[in-house]
Amino acid sequence: MIKSFIVKGRSGDTILGLGENNELFFSHRPANKIYLSTVDMKSGALHGSEIKPIVVEINFLEGKYFIRDKKTNKIFSSKISDIATDEASFVPTMGIAKDSSLFDIEPVHLPNEATRDFKKVNFYGSDYISDNDKKIKFFWSRNRNGKVNFGDDLNPYLVSHISGLNLERLSKDNIIESELLAVGSILHWAPERDKPYPVWGSGTLGADPLNSGLFKVNLLRGPLTKSLLDIQGNIPFGDPGLLASQVWERSNEEKYDWGIIPHWSQKDSPWVKRLLKDTKNSIVINVNNPDMTQIMSQISSCKHIAATSLHGLVIADSYRIPSVWLWEDNSTRRVQWKYFDYFAGIGRNNIKNVNINKIESLAKIKLNSDEYAYFDKLDSVCSRIISAFPL
Repeated sequence: MIKSFIVKGRSGDTILGLGENNELFFSHRPANKIYLSTVDMKSGALHGSEIKPIVVEINFLEGKYFIRDKKTNKIFSSKISDIATDEASFVPTMGIAKDSSLFDIEPVHLPNEATRDFKKVNFYGSDYISDNDKKIKFFWSRNRNGKVNFGDDLNPYLVSHISGLNLERLSKDNIIESELLAVGSILHWAPERDKPYPVWGSGTLGADPLNSGLFKVNLLRGPLTKSLLDIQGNIPFGDPGLLASQVWERSNEEKYDWGIIPHWSQKDSPWVKRLLKDTKNSIVINVNNPDMTQIMSQISSCKHIAATSLHGLVIADSYRIPSVWLWEDNSTRRVQWKYFDYFAGIGRNNIKNVNINKIESLAKIKLNSDEYAYFDKLDSVCSRIISAFPL
């Protein structure tokens, strides 16, 4: 997820920060020429009125940020600034050189009121710059209150990682313009149009038939989705969320015996607090957290995962962490379709769910290593997911 930070320009500063709705803002101070845009402090672009956009990778080592130009492999370096008494003010130690090779980046916390006069930047839009002029317009779902919808909000990270292209999220009202349908149970939402939608790992929430002529299928979540389409031949299966471990590095240590990942709609349910209390050395992972990097770090620091969230299970598989599918009695049975679809697509045979009302502690669940033999096949699944990317 975007972190707030400051970029030192030739004179004056550019301050970037997060607004109340996790939108990226930046302030234009008159003399600024060069900006750094990033979605996760791991990759992004240097850009400005006087330079051609430079796509970069961002690394931190021994007190310095190292920024690598992905096209030329040139390494830019920076030195951390000294933080002043006020959290939101800084004493820069290095200005930007004429060749754009030296500059400062320093983490900064900005209070919400500091963003009121800032220009709003499209979070996944044209201000995420690659060295390719092409921009992908596509739709992914958001939950009802507009906050992070964990599985669906993996889309921009995965698609930008695979394609290296600019991204623009379309609203639900504009799906008809979408150039890609990817992670999520969204195929039933696609309206009629003349040109078929390229599909990369999408699925459905139920067994209602689909109009096969609407889709150019490159990858489906699983065979249950394929059964709804009148298409012949072999279609690769897999959820692109399995590529998460290629985008976010695994945590350096296993801190927790169990990670509990409730669906976003269940995060305040009594059973979540009960399992946390009764399961020693466990953590609840909030999939409404806008910091995707933190979510991945928390998941990958667990020895085991128990989740009602489908993509909690998908990400556990990505990091090869044994996982258990939890189920709540009052949940709609129809929703189980997407779990079975995903399991069948990757050859996962341990498809039984654990009723959260019939388990006292996750520590009492006995795991059979044979049930996770499918881990050995996930590398090939990830390869076919990557090979199937249509753009």
